[in-house]
Amino acid sequence: MESAASCCSTHLIDGDGTFNAAGLEKFMKEVKLSECGLSYAIVSIMGPQSSGKSTLLNHLFHTNFLEMDAFKGRSQTTKGIWMARCTGIEPCTVVMDLEGTDGRERGEDDTAFEKQSALFALAVSDIVLINMWCHDIGREHAANKPLLKTVFQVYHVYFFSSYIYSYTGLSKYSALIGRNGSRMLEYTSDDTLFSPRKTTLIFVIRDKTRTPLENLEPVLREDIQKQADWDSSKARVKLSHDIDSHIADVKTAKISDLTALYESKVKTTLYGPVEALLEGAADDTWHAIRKLLRNESETAVFEFSDALSGLEMEESAKKNLLSRLENYAVEVVEGKTKEEAAKVLNRMKERFTTIFNHDNDLMPRVWTGKEDIRAINKTARTSSLKLLSVLAAIRLEDYGDKIQGILLVALADPAQASDKNSNVQDPLATSKWEKIPADKTLITPVQCKSLWTQFQKETEYAVSQAISAQKANKQNNNWMPPPWAILALFVLGFNEFITLLRNPLYLILIFITFLLIKALWVQMDIASEFQHGVFHGFLSLSTKLIPTILNLIRKLSDAGQRQPPPH
Repeated sequence: MESAASCCSTHLIDGDGTFNAAGLEKFMKEVKLSECGLSYAIVSIMGPQSSGKSTLLNHLFHTNFLEMDAFKGRSQTTKGIWMARCTGIEPCTVVMDLEGTDGRERGEDDTAFEKQSALFALAVSDIVLINMWCHDIGREHAANKPLLKTVFQVYHVYFFSSYIYSYTGLSKYSALIGRNGSRMLEYTSDDTLFSPRKTTLIFVIRDKTRTPLENLEPVLREDIQKQADWDSSKARVKLSHDIDSHIADVKTAKISDLTALYESKVKTTLYGPVEALLEGAADDTWHAIRKLLRNESETAVFEFSDALSGLEMEESAKKNLLSRLENYAVEVVEGKTKEEAAKVLNRMKERFTTIFNHDNDLMPRVWTGKEDIRAINKTARTSSLKLLSVLAAIRLEDYGDKIQGILLVALADPAQASDKNSNVQDPLATSKWEKIPADKTLITPVQCKSLWTQFQKETEYAVSQAISAQKANKQNNNWMPPPWAILALFVLGFNEFITLLRNPLYLILIFITFLLIKALWVQMDIASEFQHGVFHGFLSLSTKLIPTILNLIRKLSDAGQRQPPPH
């Protein structure tokens, strides 16, 4: 610490080229330079940036110049010119540390400061150390080439000064000689500040192979010692933990994928068939659904269990996953049943329309008057009521309920039910079904009664339309006059009837006319023509009457000609 304090390091010229006069005076007072007289020496060092100039001075002259730390990155450390006194060296020796040349901070083109600092060092120093890399010797683009060029050009001028000044007495100069003379004069004007005979140049060639090897040895020893003292148990525990964690993550992802896959399969195999069974609304609908659920669940659980067997799972976790899959299958059936129950009224109307307007072969009905509309209506309504009873509750277990029987008695034939149970309470006047849990009830008895009333109102129009169509068809097909008209004809036409009996010729003419009219009736199909309306019938017959009569006459004529002559 005492040697470092006695160095009295001073920033003589800063990076911008400003001379620190006050700092120089303070330095001279601290080192008592005035007491030394002429017995002192000045040593300076110059060279490329980051070549170890400050480090070399600190080791040779025990100074405390700031050194670069290569582990923190190579950058500019010394800016401008620093000076310090050497401790423990006599006579008094002052050392100057110059800014490195060819630095990135100033750039390759800004060489004015480098030349000026080099000339200043050559002017005031007794010894100039030029620090350079061994691999830069002889290189065209070496880092210290501009510096060496400046130094050697100065010495070149003074070594041949007698030759230069011998031409000062001439009266004429050629262009080339004049230009060279001007260049020499520039060097002369700067170099008259010092005497080159007092300056000694010392080249320090830095071979950087030994120092890195010396630094490498302790680093390698330290690393080898760390390897020898390394406790592998912690790393082994951490590795084992990481492997187990990765295996658990992969297993969890695989289980999640398998669960999603088999849930999708269960939903696909149950969703459509359950919907079809509910729409069919047969007497054994829920028995068929329970059988379907059991078969598909067993198949899916078996396949899922086989897929999980390769994952080395605990038996309890495996059973939990299989149980979740079974519960999911039940949820699919219940969810589909709830979905169908929400639109039960539309399903009932669709079922009624299908049965009422179509025969057993699903062909559209034509109301000709022979159909029993009352029986067809009862069959269609009973079928719709069965659909309501199927969707009234979820029965994945056999509860032994009587929902269908209650609805058929209370709604399908309410008159008969009221006669039998005149003193008994209405079975639908309640909010729950007997033997059915509340969480499995989808449509309560009260709601069933309300839905049935709305259903009857919305289907009455179809029944009335069928009755009207049947009556219209009967009227179109009935050509006989009413009985009162027949009686009136008999009373009013009694005289004409007696006349016909007295004159048989009239009977023959009437008979022939009847045959002719019957032939025209059959030939023109008058009954079918009037089915589309009276006006349409007369219009159609007016176009067919004359051609039909001519056709009958032609047939009679042909028949008379084909008759063989009597023998």
